[in-house]
Amino acid sequence: MVATLRILNFERLSQMDDCVETIAISPLDGRMAVGSLSGETWTIDDEGKVVLPHTHDFGVGALAWSPISPTLVSGGLDGLVRLLGDDGTCIQTFLGKGWVSAIRWRLDGREFSAAIGKQVIRVSVSDDGNAVETARHSLDSTATCLAYTSNGQRLGVGSYGGISWFEEADEMVRHFPWKGAPLAISISPNGKWVATGNQDASVHCWKLWAADDLQMSGYETKIQHLEWDLTSRYLAVGSIADISLWDFSGRGPKGSTPIQLAGHARHLVALKYQPNSSILMSAGAEGTVCLWNPASGKKSLVANANIGEEPTCATWSKDGKSVFVGTALGGIFKVDVSEF
Repeated sequence: MVATLRILNFERLSQMDDCVETIAISPLDGRMAVGSLSGETWTIDDEGKVVLPHTHDFGVGALAWSPISPTLVSGGLDGLVRLLGDDGTCIQTFLGKGWVSAIRWRLDGREFSAAIGKQVIRVSVSDDGNAVETARHSLDSTATCLAYTSNGQRLGVGSYGGISWFEEADEMVRHFPWKGAPLAISISPNGKWVATGNQDASVHCWKLWAADDLQMSGYETKIQHLEWDLTSRYLAVGSIADISLWDFSGRGPKGSTPIQLAGHARHLVALKYQPNSSILMSAGAEGTVCLWNPASGKKSLVANANIGEEPTCATWSKDGKSVFVGTALGGIFKVDVSEF
């Protein structure tokens, strides 16, 4: 019996005046923050939208919510990082040289880091919301991606030449070398592996504490999307319109062939597992949002929706019952996935 492909319902939630560059969902209360190419930042909840009074010249580069408070950090192509309170008030501003390419919170919510040009700033945030810059790490090339280890002990920074690891001091404590430039970094939930998607069309993985490494190559172009499943068994990799799943169980993926998922006509803009589930969501620039269940067998594409505009970013709601999509025309859409 062939499984029926479900067509998902969707609705337009709001409309920005310019391309939606990034979407972030608060892990605390589920509020959505969206940033545009024109530099506007909005927050949207069940009652509508709030336009924050602060803009970034040349566009919003990154947004990140605190895991423990209704605090939002925004970063722009103007080199500014703003810590915003629950009401949108700017609590603190930090400035670097270059554009903000990534922002990450430590899991305990007591610190965030921002990659600005060839530097990474680290900011300590107290219970009352006060923020203090505690370190500024300098690199030889542009910092492209960030990741904290699950225990928060180390911060990994991707830049040309591999991953640099820092603790609280300014000095690097370890380096995982790679000849290329990482574009995305992801640490497995079990804390065993760290993977990078690279400019040279490869995926490189290291055992986090032993530094043993392996490479998966043969992709057609640069890798910008990596996502581990909850069990740390599968690493999903997006390259152009194709998705591959590498199996890290047993002896790992060395010498194996990945599971291939094909359902998009243009390049991917998002690739994320559903919260607390093995369902994988992808969004492609042709306008399609797809849901995959690789464990179901050959017919792993289980549902999709075409929203009629070109997506630029997409992510899950806090409860995993919706997918929020931003588009090149400024549209903000909600796709209903409550059946999964």
